[in-house]
Amino acid sequence: MINELQIFPDIKLVYGDMPITAGNSKLMISFCTSGICECKAGDDYFYLTDENLIILEYCRNCQISCSYDHCCISLLIDQQFASADVSGLFEITGVVGNINNRSHCVLLTEIDLRSVISEIYQGMTANDIPMIRIKVIEFLMLIQKQDNVCTKHIEKLRNIGQYICQNISEHFSIPQLSDFFGMNQTTLKCEFKKYFGSSVYYYAKCRKMFRAVELLLQTDMKIIDIAEEVGYCNASKFASAFQSVIGVSPKNFRMEHKRPLSRSKACVSTLAAY
Repeated sequence: MINELQIFPDIKLVYGDMPITAGNSKLMISFCTSGICECKAGDDYFYLTDENLIILEYCRNCQISCSYDHCCISLLIDQQFASADVSGLFEITGVVGNINNRSHCVLLTEIDLRSVISEIYQGMTANDIPMIRIKVIEFLMLIQKQDNVCTKHIEKLRNIGQYICQNISEHFSIPQLSDFFGMNQTTLKCEFKKYFGSSVYYYAKCRKMFRAVELLLQTDMKIIDIAEEVGYCNASKFASAFQSVIGVSPKNFRMEHKRPLSRSKACVSTLAAY
């Protein structure tokens, strides 16, 4: 399958795990065809499934990682958008206008949007360029119609997300986070899901498992030690959690994807490994 495709002069489609560098004039829209995809933008992590997507503006050095045997597709759009081929069909600023706080927004993908995403993926598999172009335009028009749910707690929510990711071995409850960040429990739960597109529990679990993937690929640590590193004292519970997110057991994942460490113990890149 192709990994990168220039749909129009101002729109590029990128498939799979890879770092994505988008300059100041770029807009990135990423969605997961199935499974779970991790999107890292700066210090923030977001988890995409086939039920949501993320729009990132002024995104630099984003990194996409996918769970086992699944993938992410990203559209990179030049915000100047001068393509004569499509500029008259819809207003591209309508997409940009949906972005919350000129930073990011997570949108739910309704059935019609998921259908178009599936057809884009099928078009890439078949290398059907004309069909992909039609479906990308349809996709953007559907995005334009969606309303973004705004939240006034963006900075505090970002701090909560980063705190969870920086303390990967800990397990946090809603009451603990509520007390620590001075935020009502109900508000924290609801607003966190609006901002990140997932619950606090699911978010923390995904970060732990994707961190475990990094350790499985980049080190020779025993699986039980990796489990403890991400907060699991019980190897069985860790294996179950890992498989529920990544789609395969930790042991089988390492066997299928592990690359030998060099003598200098340089880190193995995870960008093309999962």
